[in-house]
Amino acid sequence: MSSTLSPDSSIAQLGAALADGVVTSVELVAMFADRIAAYDRANTTLNSVPVLNPGMFAEARAADLARARGEVRGPLHGIPFTVKDSYKVAGMTVAAGSPAFRNLVAREDSAAVSLLRRAGAVLIGRTTMPPMAAGGMQKGVHGRPASPFNPGYMPAAWMSGSSSGSGVAVSAALCTFSLGEETVSSGRSPASNNGVATYTPSRGLISVRGNWPLLALRDVVAPLARRMEDLLTLLDVLVQDDPDTAGDLWRAQPWVGLPPVSTVRPERYGDLMDPGFLRGKVIGVPRVFTGRDTSIDRPVRLRASIRELWERAEEDLRRLGATVVDVDVPAFYDFDKLKAAARDMADRGYWGPEFAGTEISLLAGAGWDEFLRLNGDPALPALEGVDTAAIFPDEFYGADPVVNPFPRVGYDLVTEDAAGGSTPVLDVPGLRQAMEGLERFRKELLDDWMDGNGIDLLAFPANSDVAPADADVSLSGSLAAWAPGAAFSQGGWGLRALGIPAAQVSMGVTGDIGMPVGITFAGRAYSDSVLLQAAYAYEQATAHRVQPPHAPIGAAERLVQPVAPRLPPAEAGSAAQLRVRVDDYDGEHLVLTVTSDSPHPLESLGVTVDGVPLARVGVRHLGERIRVERRSRGPRDTVHSAKAGLVVARATLASGEQLGAFAEFDAPELEYKPAR
Repeated sequence: MSSTLSPDSSIAQLGAALADGVVTSVELVAMFADRIAAYDRANTTLNSVPVLNPGMFAEARAADLARARGEVRGPLHGIPFTVKDSYKVAGMTVAAGSPAFRNLVAREDSAAVSLLRRAGAVLIGRTTMPPMAAGGMQKGVHGRPASPFNPGYMPAAWMSGSSSGSGVAVSAALCTFSLGEETVSSGRSPASNNGVATYTPSRGLISVRGNWPLLALRDVVAPLARRMEDLLTLLDVLVQDDPDTAGDLWRAQPWVGLPPVSTVRPERYGDLMDPGFLRGKVIGVPRVFTGRDTSIDRPVRLRASIRELWERAEEDLRRLGATVVDVDVPAFYDFDKLKAAARDMADRGYWGPEFAGTEISLLAGAGWDEFLRLNGDPALPALEGVDTAAIFPDEFYGADPVVNPFPRVGYDLVTEDAAGGSTPVLDVPGLRQAMEGLERFRKELLDDWMDGNGIDLLAFPANSDVAPADADVSLSGSLAAWAPGAAFSQGGWGLRALGIPAAQVSMGVTGDIGMPVGITFAGRAYSDSVLLQAAYAYEQATAHRVQPPHAPIGAAERLVQPVAPRLPPAEAGSAAQLRVRVDDYDGEHLVLTVTSDSPHPLESLGVTVDGVPLARVGVRHLGERIRVERRSRGPRDTVHSAKAGLVVARATLASGEQLGAFAEFDAPELEYKPAR
């Protein structure tokens, strides 16, 4: 009897197939590489995974051979994933989307990547982001991604959705999961617009060591997955005590005590999967995020189709046994000063009147300098000497959206203050007061308020609207992009600055524009397990996630598991390599060569171009020049910068080993050259 696997299969399903020996990690990497070729590069041009890991097939093969020897490291062993361009991966570039750092090479893995690799996960590549994560859908050095649901709309909020590439890659099933990062709403926003699950932790629960900082007071790891079950599997690996605090501000500072991770996390995150968890819970719905409070200066107005989804979500929560009540949460009103009478951090004396500017200038620059010094790339050892004008180049940031109701964020100040790069992070003026003040603000205006009002957790729609893809050039699109609750995810600047944890899943797809929207569960600091349980219970009862129409999973992509296992024997493991080389591409015809130095004969050889198998290519073509008709898709603009095409080869040796290789190609006249 046989069953099927697909690119959408869960970690548990893929892991079971790997354990049974009926599929290999090499095959899984090839499957996702073919989807990247078909949907990220050639056809839909999603442009979410522009940088591929040169060693992805070698890592997959190593995972297969380790499994054959009985050396399985856990449920992530052999599972393919991607990371945002802000994560260090040893030997790969770590540009953080910025032209200034496009050639910066990471000397080691970030803490999160290291944990995943030690657990056996296989890195496919790096995802698209705007320069330094400052914004959402601004074009970075690799362009920006497109929505797999509706290309006419943005896959993340304009002003805060920098993990957009990770959101698209997970939603389109170009990987099993991805690591994003969040400073304001850069994890939650792309998760919402792409219909996937995410989680933003309380302070210090997931190490950010080895990640490019933006605003170090707010930065957190934000993993994204298609389902809560997968997300919880990741957290068993990612949520760990990290004794090395270098480059991780909240864990490095001496002023605010954080609880040990081991005292907060459950022994096993899978134990949180309780479908009945919401029964008896009191859920507060902040009126400011649903448009029910019209007294504020700029009230939220939910798009009609999003309001329909939210009203259905409230009914679902009640059906699951929760009491749902409208509430006014002081922390949200005061932090973003939504009313004239509100008292923000400066009004309360919780940080100095100048610190809001210091955070986005001196502290940001100090964090960048620290990152470069810790990384130790001889070509870019510190911020001094970096062309700071190229960090946010005019071609990408010279024009804000047509309508910008907020003051310019101050990128010029950031780069000017960062040029010296001499202030150690912990010596930034006002930092201690700010860190202590943020904790006091949240405790008084959220944690204590929830305790006093008998609220177990909060829930609200992730965003009020979805911006059109032309929001940077269209007046009507710009108005939508900058609307309250749409420029950022709901919660504004406050959630991350105050260390408020959140878990989020999809609450459905809008009926008018076909874009998904998430439901956010938030609450007290270190109530993370409560929020994860709530998100899981809601997801299990509603099952609103759907596969995006512009990245479908066809019958031909489903891997039929054979009855007989084909895992290589434990004694396998030669030094054989498979190589694929693109010899020529003139825009109409592609010439490629596949070679192998294996001492064993190849039993099979398969080659795909743009994710499509070459039907008449096999072992007999090894070492020969293969000519393929492949017409150019036409010139690309600065929105999409991924290589035009991808060739993937996979082979099985007589020993049972499987090998894989890939090559990227582009016609010379189509190379991505940003206009200056």
